Amino acid sequence: MIDFGHKAASILFLAVLVPTVAHAQGTASAPETGYAGLSLQFMSPTGEFRQNIAATNWGHRGGFAFNLIGPLTHSGFLSIRLDCMFGSYDKDCRGCRRLFRSFSVGPEVSVPRGWVRPYVMGEWGYLDFESFKEANGDEADTGAGQWIYGGGVRIQPTPANRWLLDVGVRSHNAGTMSYLRGAGVQTDSDGTLTGDSGRSRTTFVTFVVGLQYHFK
Repeated sequence: MIDFGHKAASILFLAVLVPTVAHAQGTASAPETGYAGLSLQFMSPTGEFRQNIAATNWGHRGGFAFNLIGPLTHSGFLSIRLDCMFGSYDKDCRGCRRLFRSFSVGPEVSVPRGWVRPYVMGEWGYLDFESFKEANGDEADTGAGQWIYGGGVRIQPTPANRWLLDVGVRSHNAGTMSYLRGAGVQTDSDGTLTGDSGRSRTTFVTFVVGLQYHFK
């Protein structure tokens, strides 16, 4: 699953780039408009992060995400996008909280017309896990910068329909940060979490299924 996720993101990124560029070079159209989307993103932890939280079932991790996409060119070939995601990085731990927030912004290259619209994207941003205290009482460092790359396709069921299905894959690569692991987590009277922690670079792949609304 780990190798498949990274390979899928890389292959998709490259596979849609060539037809996207060709479309942009040969198409003249009315000014393109933007998108607003909502999606489910299922997380598959990778590398040392996966080992430290003993990840087994990627389908039980992830969260809700929303995005805004605004065209930078007349054709809509090049856009700027903003993505925000909220969820849990370890839902296998029953009764435990493993919350995170992800914010990122960056360019997108896409085919702006047709019932199948492939796209590739790259973003920079910040990944922040729910705060907690280490066993010695110190506040854990739970945030780091991240970069994201990936792609997907937006599918328009009918020409008149402004809701499009969005299916894709993303590779998240965050810096070194701390996170909770294991079931032995305590909640203090003030709501502060204390428990066993791991620390490493934080990498994972997300599989995206959502809807995009295409503005007039």
